[in-house]
Amino acid sequence: MRYALSLLFLLTVAATAKAETRSEIWHDAARNRDVPIKLYLPTPVTAETRVVIFSPGLGGTRDGYSYLGQAWSDHGYAVLVLQHVGSDFAHIFDPTAMSPAEYIARTKDVRFALDQLQHLRDTATDPLARKLNLKHVAMGGHSYGAVTTEAMAGQVMPTGQQLLGLSDPRIVCAMILSPSPPRAGDAKVAFSQIKMPLLYLTGTEDDAPIGGILAKERRVMFDVCPATPQYLVIFKDGDHMVFSGRPAKTPAKAKLYDAMHPVIVDATTHFLDAYLRDDKDAAEWLKQKLPGLVKPVGMLETK
Repeated sequence: MRYALSLLFLLTVAATAKAETRSEIWHDAARNRDVPIKLYLPTPVTAETRVVIFSPGLGGTRDGYSYLGQAWSDHGYAVLVLQHVGSDFAHIFDPTAMSPAEYIARTKDVRFALDQLQHLRDTATDPLARKLNLKHVAMGGHSYGAVTTEAMAGQVMPTGQQLLGLSDPRIVCAMILSPSPPRAGDAKVAFSQIKMPLLYLTGTEDDAPIGGILAKERRVMFDVCPATPQYLVIFKDGDHMVFSGRPAKTPAKAKLYDAMHPVIVDATTHFLDAYLRDDKDAAEWLKQKLPGLVKPVGMLETK
């Protein structure tokens, strides 16, 4: 597996609306591993509230990507942002942060977090008792989190003569920000078993800060994966950090980010509506309106 390799010193973007948040550290006793989380909750939360789980890039924490957590929760979704303790801010320079063991640990963090949400749903004294729909979950991720999302969506990877699958059947659609090809093996084989709807977001300057993944490689999964439908948004001059929510370093970059962020939010929100809520109007919007939304800042491909 080629790991998504982004050096993300993430800053929290200030919340601008009403979402209630819960920041907790959940402990997976079976692995003796903490899983810090930040949960954005819409108003109200009901038994039918759908869940989006998000995995950050290398160095990312539960406080990153708040512009997405806020926007999606304002739209009625419960959004669970994870922090992977083996590859978070404290472990950026740890050589094990991008090891196969940490890659697998990240996928186990996702499954544990979904199980923990179910536990809270089943706990009569918890505010989430009898709330949240955990049968149909969306997942998103950026960079290393995109790699984690690809695995949870059904990617397989060579393990000797066998293929190791890490997917979870509760996940029904995926949003992949800065997608990555596999580090080893045939990409067509790696993505051959993925069947769910997919939205990819990348940019013409989306080279990984470390790790050697080039912007032109970000489209490999779209090109070879047989899943339908698939949407590929490529932002003109969009770089790796446009998706992080971190402030731009220059006025020129800030102007680009300001133009791209509303497209990121609008595209992902309609994608969630279409394939997590099964909203046919949102699916039609993706077909009819998304091309025009993307055109001023990039290009869209679909299949």
